[in-house]
Formats: sequence, C-alpha cells, structure tokens
Amino acid sequence: MNIGTPRPEPWLAAVFEGAGATLWWNVATGEAGGEVWDEARAGAWLALPDPRLRSDGAQVFARAAALASWREAWWPASYVRGIAPLDPRILAAERAVALAALDGVSDDDDAVSRAIAGLAEPAGDALEASETVRAAVAAGVLEAATTEALAAFADDYGAALAPAPAAQADFALAAAGNAPAAALAAGSDPLDPGSVPQGVVDPFARVEWRVTASMALEVTVAAAPVAGPAPTVELLAQVGPLEVPLFRADGVWSGRAGRAAVLLALGPDERRAHLSVPGFEPIPGVDAETLARIAGES
Repeated sequence: MNIGTPRPEPWLAAVFEGAGATLWWNVATGEAGGEVWDEARAGAWLALPDPRLRSDGAQVFARAAALASWREAWWPASYVRGIAPLDPRILAAERAVALAALDGVSDDDDAVSRAIAGLAEPAGDALEASETVRAAVAAGVLEAATTEALAAFADDYGAALAPAPAAQADFALAAAGNAPAAALAAGSDPLDPGSVPQGVVDPFARVEWRVTASMALEVTVAAAPVAGPAPTVELLAQVGPLEVPLFRADGVWSGRAGRAAVLLALGPDERRAHLSVPGFEPIPGVDAETLARIAGES
C-alpha cells in the first residue's frame, strides 16, 4: 500500500526503512510519502494512512535520520558557490540519536552502532541505545549537536570522540597559480553533478581542458571541499576519444595525456569533456541549482 506522495527521484529522496514500511520525504518540496508492506508491523509506529498527518512521535525521528543520510550523500559542498562542507560527526550524531529514539522501529539492530562509528572511536563492547540518549533527544541535541554535546553523547555510549576534522580550504591558493601558456585548442564544459559521487568534484565547477604545443591534453576541475579526509576514487576525464586519469592535489583534480593532436580535427560538440568514476552508475537528472537551493534552506 502506498501512502502520501510518490517517491521522488533518488537525489531528492530522504528515505527511512522501518519495520513494515518505508517512508520518504522530498527534500525540495517537503512532501512525504511511503510504502507499507506489513500493516500490522507498521501500525505500531506509523500513523496510517498518511505520514503527513503526524508532526511528532516516531516520524519526527524517522525524518531526522533520513535527512541526515541524505545530507551525507548529496550535500553540494562547493568552493565556487561558497557552500561549506558538513561535519560528518554532526551528521552521524543526528542519525544515531534519531535511530536510538526509534528502538524497535528499525529492523536494523546495528544501525545506531554504525551511525555513532562516524563520530567516535569504539572503546569497549558493542554500543547500545540508552535512556540517556533518549533524554538527549528531548533536550534538543538533535538540532544543536555542539562539540560539548557530541562529547557527552559519545561518553554515554562508552566511546572516545574522534578529533574534529578540519575543512579543506586550499582551492583558492591552488587556483591562483601561474597562468598556462597559450593552447592550440581549449574548452570549458559544465559538470554533470550526477556523473560522479557527491563530495568528489565541486558540483558547480567547469571541466577545463587544453591541448598544449607538445600535443598533450591537460584537464583540470575543482575538487569539492570536504571536512576530514578527501574521498579516494578513480576519477577519469573523457575529452573526445581521449581518456585522462585525474589526481587530486591542493583542492584541484588534474591530469595529462599525450597524443592529443586528434582533438584538433574534431568539432566543438565532439570534444566536450565528461567525468566518470569506474563502478559508479551515473544518476540522471541531477540539478546543481536545486541542490544549492536546498542547501540554502537547510
């Protein structure tokens, strides 16, 4: 049985998998919906037939857990647009606290332990939900996860809080290098934000390429700012028939390949630059401007 609004496209859907039902929220519109496959189990926590009728109880925490997971996957951190990266520990705390309040609602008994692993180093036995954590929810830790609150939260779970990650802010310096020599051919193409995982490349950057006098193809694109270690992926640029492996340094992905003379004989539409990550299935229809608006409203 479906309830509420239809499930949105994956890049707009904040999703919570619960006992007997899956709920989703459209992060662009706020509309809610879900699918119930076991009414007996779902009825214990879900206000049937429409989750939009409830603004308290389990659905508040289900929505909080879903939104934390969405932000982790889709937050459009950008140097170009000035959108700061999110502290992954705060996202982990929001998700862990919400899931602790949903004890018995989620079929995943290890969900809280996995969530807290993102903000703390385990120190002892397996972590379990506690009444102290539930009290932290009521006290507003969910909305204001300060460093002090996170430390207390981790202590309740018998864990040592990991050091706060530092946001990388080196792109401005990297982009201020010496101007390149004149190129035989060059281009600047917009990035498809669904072509690579979020957090790898600045979703508002352009892919810049040039053919040098030595017939080498050089490609650069701004990396996404991150809090903590940068993601490790194999990033490739495709310009016409040529593929260029890119490497991240100082806030910029760049790479170089030889035998680029073939590009000089191609028309503009035949040598547009595209990015890809082997093993990553591109997500069609992702709109960077919509992500920017959602980030500005969060």
